[in-house]
Amino acid sequence: MDHPGSVRPRRRPSIRRRVTTYLILILVLYLSWLLLVFVIQHALIFPRWAISRTPLNGPPVGYEEVFVETDQGRVEGWFLRSGLGADDGPRGVVVMFHGNGMLIDDWLAEAGWLASLGWHVLLPEYRGYGRSAGTPTQARLESDMADFLRQLRERDDVRADRLIYYGRSIGASLAAQVAASDPPAGMILQTPPASIADMAWRYGAPPFLVRSPFDTTRALRDLGEVPILVIEHDADRIVPASDCRRILASAPHARHLLLEGDHNVLADGMQHRLFLDEVEAFLKACSEPASEG
Repeated sequence: MDHPGSVRPRRRPSIRRRVTTYLILILVLYLSWLLLVFVIQHALIFPRWAISRTPLNGPPVGYEEVFVETDQGRVEGWFLRSGLGADDGPRGVVVMFHGNGMLIDDWLAEAGWLASLGWHVLLPEYRGYGRSAGTPTQARLESDMADFLRQLRERDDVRADRLIYYGRSIGASLAAQVAASDPPAGMILQTPPASIADMAWRYGAPPFLVRSPFDTTRALRDLGEVPILVIEHDADRIVPASDCRRILASAPHARHLLLEGDHNVLADGMQHRLFLDEVEAFLKACSEPASEG
């Protein structure tokens, strides 16, 4: 019997109750984290905020400005004619899909080199990048690329059967998605991720939460025997070597080129020379310029 005025000692929560409380707290924090990742995922997939360069005011001299109209406004592209002259009839086109931390402005050196080989070049921009309106998602980019390609095929100076898709990083994934519904004459995939959705585990999130999954492997499995050159960088800190193995398993007929370098840069001038030689040889093998066809 308690004495008047005495205070009963509080019972400490049982170990089971404390563990349950901690587990519930951890679950709430994890679900909150998943919600945050779900909401901001496109800012991570398309980090436009991290692009340091200032976009040019417009296309450089020699480039033609082209556009597609979308429900979010105008998306631009630049078209560069072959450097071998305009009197040889229609020519093939290399369509260049850039990485998620780039602009079409960053492709000028490569575009000029491809034009010197006798190809026209199309540089389609992504929504919300550079001077283009809107916000990017996989579905929107695929739709915009389809519109750019329709315009391309309507041109009198273009060989519609000689389109080559060249994508870098997430641009390689986009090229594969576009190719699944509109197969090109050949495709170059440089440092391609196997699946953007699978990268969600890096943030502790399951892949099914990703709204723009960019599943390169699935797209390639459905593509058939389109000639493909897969370019891997041996010290890539963004796309692991296992991704390249998965891609090659999905397209066993693809040619594999392993170069020394990180994700965005090659190790030295010799590696760059090897890159140029291999790409030029691939382009010749899968589709010669129209003047030589």
